[in-house]
Order: sequence, then C-alpha cells, then structure tokens
Amino acid sequence: MQVANGREAILGGVRGKWEPPEDPPPDLWVEEQFGLRDFRNLAAHLARSVTHEAEPETLLRELLEGTVAKPEAGGEKKDNA
Repeated sequence: MQVANGREAILGGVRGKWEPPEDPPPDLWVEEQFGLRDFRNLAAHLARSVTHEAEPETLLRELLEGTVAKPEAGGEKKDNA
C-alpha cells in the first residue's frame, strides 16, 4: 500500500517527506506540495501521459481489412468442409 499527502508519503513501508524536483511537470507539484493527491491534478497528469490512439472506427476498419478473406490464385475459393 502507498499513502501520500501533500508533504509526505509512505512508499514501500518507508515514511518520508516529499522533495519537490527542480523542474516538475505541470500539476505534479502545487505550492511546494505533491499535487497528485488532488484528483483534478491526477486526471490532468494521466491525460497527458497516455498515448493517443486512432479513433475506434479507424481501428475497426483496419482490423476488418486485415481479416477479410482474399481470393486465392485462380479466382476460386477452396471449400474447407
């Protein structure tokens, strides 16, 4: 379990005070306190951290194009039965 507040944390069973980095990312440190304890800051940080993928429709179209059976040479489809 990890416990964190603005000024200290318990990580791996060790309790200690936060030391703000010299150039922290936005919302990570607010007024010299750990900012991710505030859900708004946590959500903003996570939103910036995720990779942006293509829209679901684009992903579905690419998946379907890759799975559509293509005719074999000679134009006849073999029967698997």
